[in-house]
Amino acid sequence: MKAKQVPHPVKPICANCKKRASDYPKLTFKSCIKCKDTSTSVMYCSRECQVSDWKYGDPPHKAVCGKPRPRSAALLKQIALLEKHPSVDYFLMRPEPLPEVGVTFGAVDPAVGP
Repeated sequence: MKAKQVPHPVKPICANCKKRASDYPKLTFKSCIKCKDTSTSVMYCSRECQVSDWKYGDPPHKAVCGKPRPRSAALLKQIALLEKHPSVDYFLMRPEPLPEVGVTFGAVDPAVGP
């Protein structure tokens, strides 16, 4: 369990005590290195908060550290549709019973025209 200081485009919030960097400009927020590799941004305002979250967080960070977050059902459906239709860039998901609509960006289908 290590934390590394990293530049952050959004003002961080401590995962343990919920302090906002914008309210504490002198604090140096650090992110969890293992979680950074999974594109999950977990940040802490202090070593004490990091240790507390590791042991007593909800869930304890130790249990989820470095593991990718599960994908939503909607994202899984979008991925399945894109794999089934590789020429489509995106599917507009519509409520049942309406079918999904495939969208292609930047390319013109000669059968349809511009």
